[in-house]
Amino acid sequence: MLEMGLMLPLLVMLTMGATDFGRLFYHAITTANAAGAGATYGAQDGILAGDFDGMERTASSDYKDVAGASATADQVCGCPDNSKAGIRLVPCSDLGVTSCPNSYGAPRAYVKVTVAEKFQTVGAYPGIPSTTMLNNIAYVRVR
Repeated sequence: MLEMGLMLPLLVMLTMGATDFGRLFYHAITTANAAGAGATYGAQDGILAGDFDGMERTASSDYKDVAGASATADQVCGCPDNSKAGIRLVPCSDLGVTSCPNSYGAPRAYVKVTVAEKFQTVGAYPGIPSTTMLNNIAYVRVR
């Protein structure tokens, strides 16, 4: 009985921690999938790329099990550059021109969907914050 009394609080805390860890990954995967679904919807063609409400609705229907998440959609343009990533994405209005510098041709259109959620743990753990922001961003090139 004494050993059980000493170990039970530790076992309960470990179980709660494992549960919160699993919940965190579930929410992170769900919000990432929702961002991808919204971006995929908008990237189908040039008309849907401007349907920001449709992209946000598609993302929100994908994360319906996650309360408190929100989606925002935008369109960005990109020009190839010499960086490691190979392309620099900026809001389309920031380019101000219809062609990329260095003779790379016309800017490519992308849709960007961001899904954000404030994750709250079930319990309080020493040294670990009880709330954290989960932000997942998906970029897909418009076809």
